[in-house]
Amino acid sequence: MRAIPPKLEAHQVYHRPIVKASSATMGRVEVSHQWVVTELDIEAGTIVLGLILDTFRGRPPWYRVPDFLAPPDPARL
Repeated sequence: MRAIPPKLEAHQVYHRPIVKASSATMGRVEVSHQWVVTELDIEAGTIVLGLILDTFRGRPPWYRVPDFLAPPDPARL
């Protein structure tokens, strides 16, 4: 008898995890934290990373950025 494999789920993530990992390797977020002073609840480096990831989606980076960052947790991107 053959075992039935578990149901698999597929998600398209494209290149975002690769860009996030390379940004972490280069220290892009930490540098942004040091250079940009902000009074927001979210750190500037996280915003910069979100703008970079949004730009690589192929649309203007300022187009609906809050909607882009709202559904997933920015730290998980």
